[in-house]
Amino acid sequence: MAVKGIATGVVVVPILLLIVALALVNLDLTIRWEAKTTQEANIQATTYAMWNALKGAEMYMDLSTDYSVYQGCYDALRWGGFTEEGKNWSNNKDSSEVPPDEAIFKRNLETLIKRYMDRYTDDGYVFFEKYRVNSSEGDELPDIIIGDFELTMDKISFHAENEEDMQIKEQLISSFEEIDLRGDFSTDKEYEIPCLDIFMIGVTEHDIVQPLLEEMVKAEVDRWPKVNEKTYDPCGSDEDIIEEVRNEMFFEVAKELLIIDSTPSYKVYPSKDEAIEAAEERIAIYIGVDLSNEFMSRFRDSEYLIVPETEITVDIFPSCNRVGEDGTSCTYHCDIEYNTIAALRTRIMERERQYYPVAPSGLPEFDSMQLVITDRFVYK
Repeated sequence: MAVKGIATGVVVVPILLLIVALALVNLDLTIRWEAKTTQEANIQATTYAMWNALKGAEMYMDLSTDYSVYQGCYDALRWGGFTEEGKNWSNNKDSSEVPPDEAIFKRNLETLIKRYMDRYTDDGYVFFEKYRVNSSEGDELPDIIIGDFELTMDKISFHAENEEDMQIKEQLISSFEEIDLRGDFSTDKEYEIPCLDIFMIGVTEHDIVQPLLEEMVKAEVDRWPKVNEKTYDPCGSDEDIIEEVRNEMFFEVAKELLIIDSTPSYKVYPSKDEAIEAAEERIAIYIGVDLSNEFMSRFRDSEYLIVPETEITVDIFPSCNRVGEDGTSCTYHCDIEYNTIAALRTRIMERERQYYPVAPSGLPEFDSMQLVITDRFVYK
């Protein structure tokens, strides 16, 4: 009986060891399976996030294209059809600017739209502060190329696409593997914006506005005296009398034009010393009022709202010299020169305005499309 008991014990021990070994093998397989499953899940989650980053970048570029069109049209109009502000449409010997025509406006508009697109793609697109989409050769997004650019009176259309694929890469720490995804942006765009229509209204009306500016300036300045001559007795020295002669003689010939009508029965004349300064102010005011009245009369029934804004400076230079003397008296002759610089900003906009997201001063706001034509006329 004892021998049988020993044999039984000897058999049980190997069986127990086999069970433990099988359990360990199964545990190892479970751990490896769970690790593989976790790794696959991690790859899947990371890939999904990266794919969303690409889609986010695509949406970003799509919206960037929209905002570039709005801003491009807005700036092209408010800069008078040019690609930068500060230029004017004046057609006179003192100006080197040439008013843009339809073809130049179209080219400048496309240039501005592309300029703003480039600003949006100057940096990469970051998704959830972790996943960065950029070009294959740098940290910025791929440039957007414009093709088939068309401009009609009330529409802007074109095809836009990436110059190269967008790219996103991510290193997996758990497996030291790298995920590399590529995407592209390609779209056909059409915008209902009367960009060209507003511009062409300006081109048409400018044929009236620019000559009107010259006409108003000349008409007002030519009303004022150009010469005066007077004999003084006693004569005195030129150094003592010339300033007084200058102011007095201008006042005498211009006093009727310098009348200030506060009420129909009350009139005030400037002093002799203030006569020249008052005349300079008065000429500028009269030109501005005459232009506003003329605009209201001419463009009252226009489909578009046409508003003049004037900035006029007038400098008057009486140049007086002694031209003769007779005993104690002497005669002075004054030539009066007027230097007038008239800047006219004509704003043209729809009467029933639509508003677009733009950033005229760097901060976003909603504003309407307005053509601003600047004319500058110098009259001496």
